[in-house]
Amino acid sequence: MDLPADRIGPYRLLRPIGRGGVGRVFAAVHQHMGQEVALKLLSEESVGDPRRVARFIQESRALAQLHHPGIVRVLHCDKIEDGTAYLVMEYLEGSTLRAWIQRQNGRAPLDAALGICRQIADAMVEVHARGIVHRDLKPENVLLVPDEASPLGLRPKILDFGVAKMPPPASEERADTHVQTAAHDFLGTSAYMAPEQCKNTAEVTDRADVYALGVVLFELIAGRRPFASSDDVELLYHHVHAEPPHLDELVPSVPPALSTFVSSMLAKAPKERPAMIRCQDMLARPWKGEKNECPFPGLQPFTEAQAELFFGRDADVRELLGRIEALREGESVRWLQIEGPSGTGKSSLVQAGLLPRLAQRSQGTAPWIIATLRPSDDPIKSLAAAIASVVAAHDPATAPAEIEGALRSESDALGALLARAVPEGATLLLVVEQLEELFALGGVDLHHVDALLSSCLSDERSPLRLLTTLRSDYLHRLEQAPGLARLLNSKASRYHLGPMDEEALAQVIRGMAARAGLRLSERLPERMVRDAAGTDGRLPLLGHTLRSLWASRAAATLTHEHYEQIGGVSGALARHAAMLLDGLGEQGRERAKWLILDLVQVGRGAPDTRRPRTRGEVLAAAGGDRLADEVLMRLSGMPAGKATAAAFESLRLVVIAADPPAEPSRQRVDLVHEALLQRVPAIVGWIEAERALLERHADLEVAAHAWEQSGTPDHGLPAGSLLDHYRGKSGAAHNPGRLLRMASERARSFVGKAEKLERRRIWIRRALTLLLGAAVAAISATALWAWNERQRAEEERQRAEEERQRAEEERQRAEENRQHILMATRELVNDLDWKLGRILYTSTIRAMLLQHLDENLSSLREEEKDGPDVIRAVVDIKHRRSDFARFNGRLADAYGFVSQAEGRIRLGLARDPSSDELLMQLAWNLSKRGKLELAYGRVERAREDFARSVATLKAMRAIESSGYRRTLATSTSEQADVELQLGHVQAAVALYDEALRWLQQIAGPGGGGSSYDKALIALASSARGDALRRAGELRPAAMSVEEAHEAVGALVRSEPGNAFYRWILGKTQVALASVRADEQRLAEASRLYDEATGNGEALHLGDPTQKEYALLLCQSLQGVEALATGRGDGGRAAAVRSQRCEIAGQFVVRDPDDVRFQRLACR
Repeated sequence: MDLPADRIGPYRLLRPIGRGGVGRVFAAVHQHMGQEVALKLLSEESVGDPRRVARFIQESRALAQLHHPGIVRVLHCDKIEDGTAYLVMEYLEGSTLRAWIQRQNGRAPLDAALGICRQIADAMVEVHARGIVHRDLKPENVLLVPDEASPLGLRPKILDFGVAKMPPPASEERADTHVQTAAHDFLGTSAYMAPEQCKNTAEVTDRADVYALGVVLFELIAGRRPFASSDDVELLYHHVHAEPPHLDELVPSVPPALSTFVSSMLAKAPKERPAMIRCQDMLARPWKGEKNECPFPGLQPFTEAQAELFFGRDADVRELLGRIEALREGESVRWLQIEGPSGTGKSSLVQAGLLPRLAQRSQGTAPWIIATLRPSDDPIKSLAAAIASVVAAHDPATAPAEIEGALRSESDALGALLARAVPEGATLLLVVEQLEELFALGGVDLHHVDALLSSCLSDERSPLRLLTTLRSDYLHRLEQAPGLARLLNSKASRYHLGPMDEEALAQVIRGMAARAGLRLSERLPERMVRDAAGTDGRLPLLGHTLRSLWASRAAATLTHEHYEQIGGVSGALARHAAMLLDGLGEQGRERAKWLILDLVQVGRGAPDTRRPRTRGEVLAAAGGDRLADEVLMRLSGMPAGKATAAAFESLRLVVIAADPPAEPSRQRVDLVHEALLQRVPAIVGWIEAERALLERHADLEVAAHAWEQSGTPDHGLPAGSLLDHYRGKSGAAHNPGRLLRMASERARSFVGKAEKLERRRIWIRRALTLLLGAAVAAISATALWAWNERQRAEEERQRAEEERQRAEEERQRAEENRQHILMATRELVNDLDWKLGRILYTSTIRAMLLQHLDENLSSLREEEKDGPDVIRAVVDIKHRRSDFARFNGRLADAYGFVSQAEGRIRLGLARDPSSDELLMQLAWNLSKRGKLELAYGRVERAREDFARSVATLKAMRAIESSGYRRTLATSTSEQADVELQLGHVQAAVALYDEALRWLQQIAGPGGGGSSYDKALIALASSARGDALRRAGELRPAAMSVEEAHEAVGALVRSEPGNAFYRWILGKTQVALASVRADEQRLAEASRLYDEATGNGEALHLGDPTQKEYALLLCQSLQGVEALATGRGDGGRAAAVRSQRCEIAGQFVVRDPDDVRFQRLACR
C-alpha cells in the first residue's frame, strides 16, 4: 500500500496499517507534538462520491460524541487542500478479535468469551444511549488492546463507525452531511447481520447490534457461527428464516439458562431481543459456576433473570410501561396497581416483563431508581431494607437500623429521607409485590406504613412512585390501610390482569420451549393447554409440565408419547408428588397425611379444594413435633436436617408464604395445586378414608364462625349430642383427639366453652337431684303409713291402666318424633339458617341442613302431614329452599319448591280460610313467585304476583305487628321494582315512598328499630333514589341515596361480618356512583364504582354461587367500564368488560333460564 503523500495536515504519515470499505488507515505522527496517531483517509475512489464523503464525516461526528474506554477515541477531523477528508484517532497497539479467535484454534474459554462480550456490551450501551446503531459489529471491527486492569489483560475497542445509523442532526448546519440510508442499501457484513437488516438497512434499531453481538458470542463459545456458508445470499436467507442451533446442544457444558439468553439475542423479531443494557447485566453474571439445570420456573413465578422466557403478555407490558412512564410526571397519578385473580401471573409480569424493560433507559429519559419491598410482619423493617441502597448512595454512612429508626419516628419520615437521598430530577419506583401480604397480620405497624406511603403519594414534591400487585379478592382489605384506600381512586391507575385464553397459552408454551431449545411435536402445546383447562393458575402448571419434559430433551423432538410418559399436565405433578411422599418414611408419611388433609376443604356435591392454613395450625394437625416440622420443610421443597437443597429443589407439594413474618406459626401454608387432590393416589385415598372426619371438621368450623359472628353468646353453644358431634365422639368420624388437633383456635374455643357450659348444667342437675333426695328422706317417715294405703289403691289403678298405657305408648312416640321434627324445623329455619344466610362461606352447610330438614318432614306418616302445624312447617322449609335455589342454584328448582309450598298453603286455607298465618304465607309465596318471574324475564307475570301479594296482605284483619308491616313494605317495594323496569318511573317512586312509610312505622319517630329494619330502609331509599335519577331529578336522587349510603355504612362498621349489609352497601355505592356520573362528578363516580367492585369481589369470593353477589359485581364492573370508555381508556374498559363477561358467562352456564346474567354475559 503506497503512501498518498508525506503529510496530511499537521500529521506525517508513517506506514499503512489497515484498509476499509471507504478509506485507508495509516500510522502517523503529529509534526509538532510528536504524538503517534491512527489517521483514516478517505480513499481516492470515494472522494468523488458525496454520500461516501458524508458518511465519512458522519463517522467522525459519531466518534466525537462517544467517550468510553471501549470505543476508539477521535482526536481530530479535517480536510486537506483538495477536499479529501481525514479522521485522526488514538493509535492502539493490539490485534483484532478475529485474529484472537483464530489463535484459539476452536472454542474460546467460556469466561474469556463472556468477559470480552460483556465489555463490548458495556461500550455499546453508551453507543445506543446516543441514539447510534453501529450496523457492522463483528470481530474485525473489535480491537483487543493490552490493559492490565481488564479481567483478561485485554480491553476490546470498537472500531469503524463508517456505516453507523445516526440520529437526526440537532442543527441545520449539520443536516447537509447527515446520510439518509435508503431501504435498498446493503450495509454490514452478511455473517453478522440481523434479519431486519437483511431486508431493510434503513429501518434497523439498536436490536440489530444485539443480534450481531449474539453471533459473536455464539462464535466464541461454540467455535463456529450459528450459520455457515460461503454464499452471502444463503447466509442472509438463514438469518431471516432458519432457527439457529442452541449453544448447549453444541457445547453441553454451557448452562441452559445462558444458552436460552443467547437464543434470545438471536431472536428473529427485534422486539423479542433484549436491550444492550440487559446483555451487559446478563453477561456479567458468574455463569461458570451456574448449575446445569432446567431454565423453566415451573410452578414458581418468573424472575428477572428469566425475562427471556417470558411470553404472552406483550400488550400488557406495553400498556403498563406507558402507565409507569406517566407516573413520572406525577401530576395526578402516582401509583400503579396491578389487580387480578390468584394465579394470573402478576408477579411474573412485574419481575420478568416490567423490571428488565425499566432498566432499558430510552434516550433522553432519566433512569428509574427501583426499590423492592418484600412484605413481612414487620413492614417498617422491610421498607427500611428496600430503600437502604437509595439512602446509602447519598449517605453511605447511614446504616439500615438508622433508617428503620427514622421511619418509626414520624409519619412523614419517608418523605424527608427520600427528599435528601433521591438525586434532583430522578424518580424512585417502589415495587410492592403481593400487597395483600401487608394485610396478613395487621397491627399498628401496618397503619404506620400506610401513613408513610400515603403521605409521600399525597406530596406533589415527593420523588416516590408506587407499583403494587394485589389479588382481586383482597381489594376489600385495603380498608385496613385507610390512607392508601383513600388514594386508590385519586392517585392510582388500576390495571386488571385477567387470565390468558387457550390460544395465548399455547403460544406461550411454544415460545418458552423454542427459546430453551425444546422442539415440541405438532399440536402438543394445544393438547397441554386443553389438559390444564378447568384449573386455577394454568400457566404455573404448564410450566411444571415443561420442567418434566426437560428431562427428555435429548430427543430430537418431544412427542405426544413423551408427554404421555410423564402423565400429562396433572400426571407430571402426580408422579412428582408420589416420589416425594415415598421418600418420607412410614412415620414421616403419616405426618404428611395429616398435614396435607389439614389443607383440604372437602366438597359436598362439589370438588374438594385447597384451604390455606397457618404454619402453626398445620403443624398441630400433623402432631406438632420436630418430625412434623421436618416433613413440612420437605413438602415445601426446602432441605431439612442433613438434606441438601439440590436433592429436593424440584420437589414441592406445599408452599409457605415468601418472606414469612417473624412469627413462624403465622406463616401461610397452602397446597401447590388442586390437581394433587384428584391425581395423587395416596392423597385421594387419604381424603376418602377420612372424609367423614373432614366433613365433621368443616361443620365445626362453620358453627364456630357463626357463633363468633353472633358475638359468642352462651345460648349459641351446642350441648348434648350436638356437642358430641362437634367433639368427634359420635358417628363414623369418632376421633375426638384428631378433630380438635385440626381445629382452629376459634373452633377450640367454641368447643371448650360449650364443654364448660355443659359441665355446669350437669352439676346443676346433680345438685337438684341431691336436694330432692334429701327432701324425700325428711318426709318419708311420716308419710310411710299413708304411702302403704295409697300403694294398695295404686296397685289396683295401675292394673287398670296397663292396657291403656300400652296402647298409648306408640302414639306418644310418634307424637314426640313429630314435635321434635317441628321444633327442629322452627329453630333451624327461622333462626340458624336465617343467621347463616348472612355469613359468607356457609352455603354448603346451609344446603345440607335444609335438605335434611325437608327429608325429616317427608318421613312423617301421611295422617300427620295434614296437621296445621306440619303444613306450616312444610311451607316454611319449601320457601326457604326456594330462596336458596333462587340465590345459589337454578330457577327451575326454586319454582318447584314455591309450587309445592303453594299446594300446602291451599290445603290449609281450605280447612281454615281465616288463618292469618296461612294468609301471610300465601302473600310470601306470591312474592317469591314474582321474584322468580322477574328472573325469568316475565315482567307482567311478576307484576301480577306482587299485586296479588299486596292485596292479600291488605285484605287481612288488622295486624299491628312489625312482621306484617315489614312483609307489606317488602312486597310494595317489589311492585316498585317492576314498575321501574317497565319504565313507569313516577309510579315506582310513589310505591317506594309507600314502602318506606311502612318501614318507618316499625322504626318509630325516633329512627329506632332493629338494624335489619334500618338495612331494609336503606335498600328502599337507595332504589327510590335510582328511580329519581332516571326521572332526571338528580338533587333529590342524590339526597335519597346519600342518606341510604350513610346509614348502611354505619351498619357495616358495626357488623362487618354481615354479608347482607355488605351487599346493600354495594347496591348503594352503585346507585350513588350512577348519580355522580350523571352529575359529571366523574372522579367520585369512579371511586364509588371501584368500592362497589371491591365489595362485590369480596362477597363473590365468600359465596361464589350466590347470584345477587355476582350481579352486584357485574353491575359495578359495568359502571367502571362505562367510565373508562367515556374517558378513552380502551385498555381498562376491555379488561373490565372481559372480567364481567367471564363472571356472567359462568352463571349463564349454571342456569340458562336466568335472563339477568344473559344481559351481562356479552353473548
